[in-house]
Amino acid sequence: MSEEKTDIESLIGGLCDDLDPVKKTHHPMLYMAVWAVLAIVYAVFVEWSEGFRYDVSGKIKDPVFLFEVIVPALIGISAASASSYMMIPDMRGKKWLIPVTLTMVGLFLLWCILKWMTHEHFQIPPMKMGHCMQEGMFIAVVPLMVLIFVLRTGATTRPILMGLMNVLSVTSIGYIALRFNCSMDSFGHAALYHLMPYVLIGLLIGVAARKLYKW
Repeated sequence: MSEEKTDIESLIGGLCDDLDPVKKTHHPMLYMAVWAVLAIVYAVFVEWSEGFRYDVSGKIKDPVFLFEVIVPALIGISAASASSYMMIPDMRGKKWLIPVTLTMVGLFLLWCILKWMTHEHFQIPPMKMGHCMQEGMFIAVVPLMVLIFVLRTGATTRPILMGLMNVLSVTSIGYIALRFNCSMDSFGHAALYHLMPYVLIGLLIGVAARKLYKW
């Protein structure tokens, strides 16, 4: 038994002799927690500087509004957690975070489409570069760049999926911030001006994911 153990240790030593020592990574949730705090503080600062919607005091008592804020918040937490665990090739056994996140996204989109169909009859507002789109991009860019920079220190084996989770994390923060800023509650407006910029960012991240998260 001792000889077999010695052989294994010799094999490991032979395979690792040419490798440079690296610093042990911190727990994935530590990265997520630090990023989440910084991203929320940044989003609140932007909201405070831009101003809140005039009816925010009444909206925080509206169950529909609260649902449309709480669910994206849960999506953002789940997506950010999945992103942080994807820094490690085996995700420390937390692969279930991916289907949980995608399921919540699917349910929220279903809710929005049903609302759009029943209350708005598929109305789409005219396309123009409004303050919502500009503010949404402004809220998203900095947290996304920080998140990508932090997660590049890991060793993901799922670059495209990590990119998707990153975009969902940032989208959640931007969407919630815009709900407290913009007084338009229609899904047509939200889809075009609140979500479409993040979809475009997601497509760009998806194309560049293998290079962004290369290790």
